[in-house]
Amino acid sequence: ATDGRYSFDGLEPAKYYTVAPLAWDAGLAPCHRVYSPLQGAVTDADFFANGAATHRLAGTVITTDGRAVSGLAIRVSGDCSRDTTTDNTGTFAFTGLLAGGDYVIEPAPSRLYDFTPAGLSLHGLSSSQTALQFVAAPKLRAITGTAAAARGVVLANVKLTLSGTV
Repeated sequence: ATDGRYSFDGLEPAKYYTVAPLAWDAGLAPCHRVYSPLQGAVTDADFFANGAATHRLAGTVITTDGRAVSGLAIRVSGDCSRDTTTDNTGTFAFTGLLAGGDYVIEPAPSRLYDFTPAGLSLHGLSSSQTALQFVAAPKLRAITGTAAAARGVVLANVKLTLSGTV
């Protein structure tokens, strides 16, 4: 609305809702309001442009051999919580984070990779940080089994081969 008012109507009580500014760079505080669960009508869910300084957190996710990891969910939590996804160059960014805040950035759990570090903690954010990096190491798997005859008798000294991308 042009007068700054907003309304989300028709919400079911006892459900969980988060209201957040769409434009994070607007410097609005708080960065979100959580209603868990919504008990009744809320008429004071206001956001204020308080002129507070904001900062940017950005970086990349690469594999151990330097390739970009795209499409990976990244979360920042703490004084503000947001989600984003790495682009095709492995880059992620969070903007409009309030100065002085405490934040943790973590890649989403993956069945394909382990991340180093598992998370980054930033306390009392005093400036933008744009060279953050996570390294994704492939989770190694094994193929195991038993060579046996039809009746379950183990066959000793059987040699097997493995082919494929090694």
